Amino acid sequence: MDSANDANSPESSTPHREPKRVACIRCRQSKLRCDSPKHPCSRCARLNVPCKLDAHYKRVNKRSKIDELEKQLVTLRDAVQSQHPAVIVANLSTDVVGTGTPSHVPSLSQFAPQLSQSPHTSQGSPYAVSSTTLLTGSDGARPAAQSIRAIDSLAFSLEEIDTLFNIFFKHYHPFFPIIHPDHSPDRVYESSPLLFWAIISIASRRHVEKSTVLEFLTKPVQKLMWSTISAPPLTITAIQALLLFCMWPFPDLRIWSDNSLFLSSIAINSAMHMGLHRPQHLHEYIRYAGFERLPVDGHIKTWAACNIVSQNMSAHQGAPPQMACIDWSIDRACEIGNQYSLPDDMRYHLMMSRFCDRVTRIMSGNNASQLGMPADGDRVLLMNVLEEDLNTMEAQFAGKLSQLDVIHLAETRLYLRIFYFFDSTYFEHRRSGLLKAYNSATDFIALINSSHALFNYFSYTPISNLKYLAAALAILIQVLNSSLYTCVDYAAGVASIEAGLNALRYSSIEGNDVFVRASEIFSYLWSEQKDDPELKKQTPTLLIKSRLSASLLYDSLWRWRQYHIKGENLEKTSTAEGGPSNDDTALQYPDPSVMDWTLFDNCDWLWDLDNIPMPGADIPA
Repeated sequence: MDSANDANSPESSTPHREPKRVACIRCRQSKLRCDSPKHPCSRCARLNVPCKLDAHYKRVNKRSKIDELEKQLVTLRDAVQSQHPAVIVANLSTDVVGTGTPSHVPSLSQFAPQLSQSPHTSQGSPYAVSSTTLLTGSDGARPAAQSIRAIDSLAFSLEEIDTLFNIFFKHYHPFFPIIHPDHSPDRVYESSPLLFWAIISIASRRHVEKSTVLEFLTKPVQKLMWSTISAPPLTITAIQALLLFCMWPFPDLRIWSDNSLFLSSIAINSAMHMGLHRPQHLHEYIRYAGFERLPVDGHIKTWAACNIVSQNMSAHQGAPPQMACIDWSIDRACEIGNQYSLPDDMRYHLMMSRFCDRVTRIMSGNNASQLGMPADGDRVLLMNVLEEDLNTMEAQFAGKLSQLDVIHLAETRLYLRIFYFFDSTYFEHRRSGLLKAYNSATDFIALINSSHALFNYFSYTPISNLKYLAAALAILIQVLNSSLYTCVDYAAGVASIEAGLNALRYSSIEGNDVFVRASEIFSYLWSEQKDDPELKKQTPTLLIKSRLSASLLYDSLWRWRQYHIKGENLEKTSTAEGGPSNDDTALQYPDPSVMDWTLFDNCDWLWDLDNIPMPGADIPA
């Protein structure tokens, strides 16, 4: 009976089972096979780490762990901000916080301990009153930064952020006032991290010793810029950031790889994509509720800024107008007394850009010409009409322009008169036009030098303004090294060239940047040509004519290349001694059989003097 009961018992009917194997915590978290009966397991023994068994342990998702660490970091930020630290922990990205252990990284204060006492910030400016007014909000001052910010491995404390924002709005903002100056750094960052870092980068140009921080910011900020562009649609503040990068590019700029025209095209197309050119009909261009619903003047200001930058970038790279963007809304913005009207500091700038756009369209709109230029006879009449219109506009502005607006007007006149170099007939008209261009160049250089004495112009002005300085130098060198040198004050012209070269050097941000290279190119070109008696028998000519007004600059680059690299005589690339003939109404070209086309096999030499030593004796003092 006992044996029978034992056979029928549950224990005897249940098959024998081996004990369940439980992986140790580390192997379970890593999803690896564990020989857990051994203690420690072979993996933990090999790694020399504690081996623990817990049957109730559950794997932790990395994303959850990251979220938890982010919450802890926010808590630490709140605690740290209350104490206003000087140095902040790093290993933060722009948007996502890493999980690594915080380590010491460079702070802005390490590069510029006396940032707030920089000599550049103490210099007077005629715009100081208006800038201070702009910095003052309804509550008495722009709200201070409340959150630390870091990009890549460089962190900025609250004081550093506030200092750089003050620098930007005091010195840079008056040149291109498209940002609301009363917005706090935190609000700017929340609207667009790219705009925040654009402001920080621009403000760092003159206020960091040896530009160490600016050099460090270049790659991560550019990476953020391209990342933002790759995820359309762009916001208004992201568009504003692109416009700022066009006006104040990073110092690593090279003329042949300059992406400013590309960025301005993205900005203006993105603006149209969201309907900024139709401020009253924005609802017809959007499909989501999170759109930045700025007042109409905020939208039209950004649209106007897109047009100003687009015109500048097209002109300086010799490109035709990108599209018909000077539209009804821009015309209304140039007027006063309507809801589209802009503040005077931007309205006058827009009006002059609109005039330059008109000049460009006239000078590139002839479909019967390979280069788009009007025939010589038509161009004479058109230039006279444009000169009259510019004089009328100047009279309309009389007594109303600020110093910056006066500079913009001088740039507009210089831009128009560059086109006198394209005339090949009507010698007297061309001669008088070239002398007008020469006078505009000398006046422009004198004007910006006097402006620099007033408010440190060369330190803060956008690069687009300094490109007009390069054009002015090219005009002076062309005229003074031609048969027209007898028609001008030669000594005063030489002094203007030296003043222009010094201005380029003073505008430099770091060694061997575009301004240093430009000054060396023009110095070398001037020293090589000034004593050439053959050149002084010829009229000024252009060997390059396909880049509209920028042809003058690229022509100078080509001539410098021939002098410095090839050592060839410039006469080999001219159609005839003395320049183009005056009896042919067609545009003149150099003889292809004698031109050195190998210069364009590799165009990286433009503005690139890295491997070409410049003799210091050839540079005027």
